[in-house]
Amino acid sequence: MANPEEPEMRKFEALQNVQTEPNLPNTSRELEPSESQRFMYNGALVPIVPTVQEPPPAGEEAPSRLSWIPYYDFTQMLMTKYDKPFIILLGVQNINHGLWTVAVLACQDLYKQYLKLDPGQMTMYMSLIHIPWSIKIVYGLISDNVPIAGTRRKSYIIIMGMLQFFALISIYFLNETSAISVAILLTLAALSEAFVNVVADAIMCI
Repeated sequence: MANPEEPEMRKFEALQNVQTEPNLPNTSRELEPSESQRFMYNGALVPIVPTVQEPPPAGEEAPSRLSWIPYYDFTQMLMTKYDKPFIILLGVQNINHGLWTVAVLACQDLYKQYLKLDPGQMTMYMSLIHIPWSIKIVYGLISDNVPIAGTRRKSYIIIMGMLQFFALISIYFLNETSAISVAILLTLAALSEAFVNVVADAIMCI
């Protein structure tokens, strides 16, 4: 008497021979599964189709693993997609813009703890310091229409960066105790910071 499972065993052996057969032209092929390679789904036998992963095309490297350093892969992607000087300028400008908050907080502490100003006077001086941020459109018009040394972006970034540095360092070395003197120096620093912010935005739009 013939074994009823013998045809299925032959199919399974033939399937194994096809999977291990060398030098086949198609490396990603679908194979007909046997009964042992099927599973039940809604009352029907659904085949499990084994596939062989294709190797990367010739001349292309396999994808590398992600780095464990935060934002390293994102930074590398930006460096390959855009110019490196542009990415460096964008990063430095955003750090500078964030550190401006530290200067404002230090100014508030100076007015409150050392110069003993009341809230009304503090508000007046802080409003004076933030006036340059209200006329940013003027900086854009100046940088677009008045080139310096043949450039409309680089020269303004250098000049305003130096102005901001000397304005902030003067508060420390001059040891100013006058509220209006500190407010004027911080207004100059805010002017340079706002100007550089506009120029960096213009470079991003270009």
